[in-house]
Amino acid sequence: MRQLSGREKALLILGGVALVLFVYLFGLLLPTLDTAARLARAEASVNEKIATAARMYGKRSQIEQEIYALRTQTAELMLSTADARVAVMRKIDALASAYGVSVTSVRPDEPEPMSGFVKYPTTIEIESDFADLVRLLYELEQPDNRLWVEEVKISSGRGKTDELRATLQVAVYAPRTEREEGNAEA
Repeated sequence: MRQLSGREKALLILGGVALVLFVYLFGLLLPTLDTAARLARAEASVNEKIATAARMYGKRSQIEQEIYALRTQTAELMLSTADARVAVMRKIDALASAYGVSVTSVRPDEPEPMSGFVKYPTTIEIESDFADLVRLLYELEQPDNRLWVEEVKISSGRGKTDELRATLQVAVYAPRTEREEGNAEA
């Protein structure tokens, strides 16, 4: 074997250093930097999610109070299940007497189970003049009555020109009982 000249030795050392730098740069440094950048993005994402969760947790008591208030308002607009079937008849009778409206027919329809409550619809036929009919409809819809007029059909009266016939679809809502929940699931 022959002896390497000084120039060849320098080129060989320079090539070895370049090889070590190449391996270090592409085999170790760049993958580490890529991993660090990916972890930094993941950390930023996690920190953002933590901040969002902290904000939501901070609003938790406010949201719970709002839910409680909405449930209370909903309960105030409903009747108890025991009262629901009879309440429509009593309230209609009381309001009809108060406003001089003649109730000719009251037909309770089948209860309609809904999500968390039951709708008790009733069809009511009345005869009245226009002013009394309007006052009755207004009073029916007052929140303390807990009645909901869902449909009104008005036609002229039988013989009197100033009297109207009206068919009202009135509903009252009540919370579902556990027994009704079980029947709905069956």
